[in-house]
Amino acid sequence: MVREVEKKNIFKPMVVGNNKVNISIVQYADDTMILGEGSIQNVVVIKEIMRCFELISGLKVNFIKNKFRAIRLEDQVMERYAQLLHCKTIEITFYLSWTDNWCKPKKKGNLEPCSGKNKKETI
Repeated sequence: MVREVEKKNIFKPMVVGNNKVNISIVQYADDTMILGEGSIQNVVVIKEIMRCFELISGLKVNFIKNKFRAIRLEDQVMERYAQLLHCKTIEITFYLSWTDNWCKPKKKGNLEPCSGKNKKETI
């Protein structure tokens, strides 16, 4: 379903790398990560996909167990999006092996170097 809404330009995926590769879904075992632009349209589409999954499969999505994280969005916006999805937010930490430091994304742009004081910083 995620790939279909991406093909129809209803869902805007996350774009990474110099080659501008689209990534919209990562699945492993019984977990799924949906990756996309931080927009209200994407949040609504994710909510609709989850509802369709419930109707098609007959299973119930436990939104309380779901976690949401927006990178490069203001905290208030991220909290509002999480409320719309009826889930909690989660912190994410990145480790960049070539710098031997823990880092976090800037509000805009790429990863910023972390201070030497804290090896582990969260976003």
